[in-house]
Amino acid sequence: MADHNVFAPPGTEAAAPPLAVPIDDSILGQLREGFRLTLKYAVPIVLVVLIAWIPIAGLAEFLYPFAESDASYSRISRMVSRVASTLYVGGVLFYIDGHENGESIGILQALSRAVAKWFPLFLSWLVAGIGIFLSMLLLIVPGFYVWIRFALLTPVVVLEDRSMSRAWDLGEDRVLQIAAVCGIGACVALIAQLVCLIPLGVLIYAVEDVESGYWPIVSFLAMTCAVPCDAIRVVFVYVAYRASVRAAE
Repeated sequence: MADHNVFAPPGTEAAAPPLAVPIDDSILGQLREGFRLTLKYAVPIVLVVLIAWIPIAGLAEFLYPFAESDASYSRISRMVSRVASTLYVGGVLFYIDGHENGESIGILQALSRAVAKWFPLFLSWLVAGIGIFLSMLLLIVPGFYVWIRFALLTPVVVLEDRSMSRAWDLGEDRVLQIAAVCGIGACVALIAQLVCLIPLGVLIYAVEDVESGYWPIVSFLAMTCAVPCDAIRVVFVYVAYRASVRAAE
């Protein structure tokens, strides 16, 4: 098992031959692998997300008093969330994939690699999102089907540095499996986020005046509690990607 020195400095990782992807390629087997990896790397992936999220989200909350309106602040918040999510998704993938392949990669090392992948990943998400939207709007191809075919886009761009066509090809004969694994992973992540938000729910509703100085703090705390749960979704996408790569070999 790889050494979990999560803050190992760059250059100290030890390369090893790649480990096998999940032996059980069934949907149930991939789901078990998703839960296994989530529990195994729970602490480091939460740290990856928070280290990427807190400084960027904190900046958005700092800018709240300068926003011209709530709508303006909402646009800033969405933009900041996209920037942070692009960064921490790459960090989570690099960390898990490194350790699963015998590399003792640290949290900061994973995030530094994710920074280099930020723009290509963001651009890929943008293009894929436009494609999915147009497919739904024009009814040329069902949008849900296009979403499934691009579901593995993130690990393909981050871990392989490949194009969108690679993600499309990986999903060609595995639509049902990818939909089930990624969809269930997304549902588990959503449920976990809701559970994390329950303790703050009363506090949020207690802040009746949205113009008060307390609202940015409450909003920041709520998102900071919920955002790490999104890593669960990323883990299940990674498992579906590994299984698809093995099937394509």
